[in-house]
Amino acid sequence: MSNSLSKHKLTLYYVGLPVAVVAIISLVIMMAWPVKRQVVNQVTSACPETTLTDQVAAADVIATGTVFMVVPEAGHALVIIDPLRVYRGQIIGADIRILAADVANLESSPDSNQLNFASGQSPYLLFLKASPNGQYTNSHCFGSRLLGQGLTTAEQQLLGEGTPFVPVAK
Repeated sequence: MSNSLSKHKLTLYYVGLPVAVVAIISLVIMMAWPVKRQVVNQVTSACPETTLTDQVAAADVIATGTVFMVVPEAGHALVIIDPLRVYRGQIIGADIRILAADVANLESSPDSNQLNFASGQSPYLLFLKASPNGQYTNSHCFGSRLLGQGLTTAEQQLLGEGTPFVPVAK
């Protein structure tokens, strides 16, 4: 009887392990799959007049990055951004997390007073203000924008070359 119980446990182990591995791999793929859902943070009707110098001075972190994933939550979305370069401040952890209002079917544009995030777009230039919970507040009014063709001449003069992003442990 002991021998048959051992065989039964061994069979469950061999069947259970591949099922667990497939489940974990499926979960990782599902979490990493780019979501084409667009979100906007701090919707405003008009931005106050500020200069680039003011925007740089007000930002805790200035970086470029691409949207890794947009995770819809109740009434808002969590935008997870993979940083590329850091021009000011320090990013704690492996990514930038921005809590944003969930607004469907919007596109980022230089003429808009809204900054919309979607995975699969070109990098963003982010002027971020730190919040106590480890996330950041962000707005088009802060100077953040879809990077497009790169930094402007004025941005290059104020921000310099920046440094490639290296994660800092929490």
